[in-house]
Amino acid sequence: MIRSLGTLTLDLIAEIQEFKQGMDKASKIAEQNSREIQRSIRDIERRIQSMSRVVASAAGIFGATLTVSAFNNWIKGSLESAASTGVFAEKIGLTVEELTTFRYIAGQAGASVQDLDSSMLRLNSRLGAAVSGGGPAASTLKRLGLNAKELLSLPLEERILAISKAMEGLTRGEQLRALQNMAGDSARGLIKMFDMSEKEIKELSLNAQKLGYVYSTEMARNADTVLGQIGEIKGAFSNLSLQIISEFLPDVEKFL
Repeated sequence: MIRSLGTLTLDLIAEIQEFKQGMDKASKIAEQNSREIQRSIRDIERRIQSMSRVVASAAGIFGATLTVSAFNNWIKGSLESAASTGVFAEKIGLTVEELTTFRYIAGQAGASVQDLDSSMLRLNSRLGAAVSGGGPAASTLKRLGLNAKELLSLPLEERILAISKAMEGLTRGEQLRALQNMAGDSARGLIKMFDMSEKEIKELSLNAQKLGYVYSTEMARNADTVLGQIGEIKGAFSNLSLQIISEFLPDVEKFL
């Protein structure tokens, strides 16, 4: 069911992009614009209706209801979330796949998305500073036998596991302080995630993919593009309405 939602969302993104292209081609004559827009709207409406049926079916299973307004907000919220995730992942040197996977894993360990995001942001920053021998993480990394440059070169899963292995001989208090030094106060909330074995992380990664929590860097970029195009589409509708109204103004003025 959730995999179907993901596929339909990608299809909707494609539909909106085609809609934008169709409108660009039909911008010469107001009447032609109207026909092209109506045809494109019908195509998008069919796509949304298809998504609505899937969502309504899922909602029915859980005894929930979903209004048209709520559905529209869900679509817009999903696009905004995907776009912002893409921007943040790039900012901290991760792929969207890595970030969304570990957001799910952190949640299974009892931590929040905010805990993970804040910690990964600080970890990336403090590892960068430690490469030059500075920052609050440098002494902790040295004590644990970790190399900042090597950690930065690792995929996120391997980076987490390397830190976890290095902390195995520490007491719980020492582990918490080490995480705090490397990734800030919020990292203390991720302690259970760092307790996980490689097998546990891989199993949760697979679960995240199956349940639809993981999406690609390409999808995040497409979402950002579509959000921008929605604004352009609204502008096109406004311009079209002015063109249509202008055709009727002379007749209207006769009755004023």
